[in-house]
Amino acid sequence: MSLAIETAQLSKKYGNNEVLRSVDLKVQTGGIHAIVGPNGCGKTTLLKALAGLVQPSSGTVRLFDEVVLDGAALRERVHYVSSDVHLYPYFKVRDILRYASLLYPQWDPNREELLMDAFRLPKGEPVRKLSLGMKMRLRMVIALSMHADLLLMDEATNGLDPAAKDQILDLLLQESALRDVTIVMATHQLFEVERAADTISVLLNGTLLTTWGLDDLQEQVHEVHTVLAKPAADGLAELPGILEVVDDGQSQTVTWISPPDEIGRLLRSMGADYVDIKPASIDRWFQSLLKKEGVSSGKIVLPQRAVL
Repeated sequence: MSLAIETAQLSKKYGNNEVLRSVDLKVQTGGIHAIVGPNGCGKTTLLKALAGLVQPSSGTVRLFDEVVLDGAALRERVHYVSSDVHLYPYFKVRDILRYASLLYPQWDPNREELLMDAFRLPKGEPVRKLSLGMKMRLRMVIALSMHADLLLMDEATNGLDPAAKDQILDLLLQESALRDVTIVMATHQLFEVERAADTISVLLNGTLLTTWGLDDLQEQVHEVHTVLAKPAADGLAELPGILEVVDDGQSQTVTWISPPDEIGRLLRSMGADYVDIKPASIDRWFQSLLKKEGVSSGKIVLPQRAVL
């Protein structure tokens, strides 16, 4: 398949603060790609660089095999939906839609009407009187009515209730499946990733740690419960593919990237009395990966031994 996005050694500095570090990202055309990571990891900067709203300090961004130089050249094909909803507060909803229709040549008025009815947005209401959730719905109407080829969604379900989030995710799945739209969603809501994404990348401190297909992740990453005696249990963490070992003194819970047959064979060769292997959840994989990198719930994890 062709690539919608390809970055090469993409870096961005603000003064001495390096927000993105040599990011090499590839996203295929027509899928939904999730970018996840703790707050402050560089997700928003990365999406803005893809949209041409932020100029890289070094490296390149290619969209649909064209080098991105500025956002204006991409306006008809790329739309960025930010978590901060910036709309003209004294415009009425109908005025915002009229303005948007003039900006985008491929604007679809029929799609606009369908979405406005689905979201129950009042056309005659001033934007300043809308709730945050209603403003985000209005942003989604604009994003989905302009027929973009690439949608960049930055925490775009913020402020929405669970039913509205489901509605947005359903619409994004339809866009991807029916119109071959490429969607990149930066989010910290892993249930959104599990529900909608085809592929996922983890960003930490501006560095792209890993990229997986969701199907591959479910097939290859496992949560393993076993019972090993010392010293075999102490050596678990050093085995290939281990992301995390939790030892309660009687049994071990392991997040492990390896085929299940190989896991079972290896544990039994180490004298395991009990082995239970099941696919790891996305949340467990993500949290185990962060802990392996020294981060837990956004905090630095101290070693389990004295620091001299």
